[in-house]
Amino acid sequence: MIFCARILPKSPETFIIFRVQYTGMKKIYAALLISFLCQIANAQCGIGQSQVIVTIVPDLYPQETSWSIHDGLTGALIDTGLTNSDTICIASGRCINFTIFDAYGDGICCAYGTGSYIVTLSGDTVAKGGQFGHFETTYFNCPPGHDCSIPLTAVKDTMTAPHPETWYIFTPDSTGIYNIGTCDLGNTCDTKIYIYDHCDHLLVVEDNTGTTFYNDDGCLNYQSFISAAMPAGHIYYIRIGDYDTSCAGHTINWQIQFAGPIRGCTDTASCNYNPLATVSDSSCVYPPSPLCPAPDLAVDQDLLRSSMYSDNVVV
Repeated sequence: MIFCARILPKSPETFIIFRVQYTGMKKIYAALLISFLCQIANAQCGIGQSQVIVTIVPDLYPQETSWSIHDGLTGALIDTGLTNSDTICIASGRCINFTIFDAYGDGICCAYGTGSYIVTLSGDTVAKGGQFGHFETTYFNCPPGHDCSIPLTAVKDTMTAPHPETWYIFTPDSTGIYNIGTCDLGNTCDTKIYIYDHCDHLLVVEDNTGTTFYNDDGCLNYQSFISAAMPAGHIYYIRIGDYDTSCAGHTINWQIQFAGPIRGCTDTASCNYNPLATVSDSSCVYPPSPLCPAPDLAVDQDLLRSSMYSDNVVV
């Protein structure tokens, strides 16, 4: 079942609901019909406003699905729903994000029904899908750097984040140690630095969940500092943030510096081979040196051979 609600202008007193029962292939035609009826039923937005249409086709477990639209800058809730489609008006150019959730964590396609979702802005598709985990978020109408999907480009230099929670993408041009920090750059608010190795399905929170590198208060005056070994060509997403909202209304100065190559054992036959090392030193050790780390798992071949057996299991 798909249904669409609300005739604009949006108010709790004025709404209409269309319902269509469907099975099998009829679902696709029902979705198209409902989308068409929703657009007819909802009046055009006023001057200076844009129309956002959310169309949901649920899977076989619609009770697991929900969605929300938030202001991308303030986080204020604009609209929310379950498996209902909806149409709303927003100020043209307003930065917003759409998030769809699945309580079980398997999205709405395709193991248990062919579900899907589409979000349009003034007739243009800005988000669509169905295959995701617990959630999927899309930002639109937002400036570059607002989230990891539209990051600014970071370079080995001093930069200024226009506001807290600014995102950058950084790809090291050579393997080595990189110092990334907000220290001694004139910042007067409490900063944080988050570095991730992925963007898709990223859960953005205030702690180090999902980070590859993270620091809060690594140097004086509540500034942050990370010294990280990074391989050349690897993509990192850097989030320049703050503690609570202490940097609200402030820019944040930060920098990336190349501290030099990684020194270590470059011999693959050694016990302490460092795959990131580009400069060899005298640290290599070899068996049977007591400095070689013990294996995490040792296999007793005789015991394994004597304990093996075959069986037939009916399930």
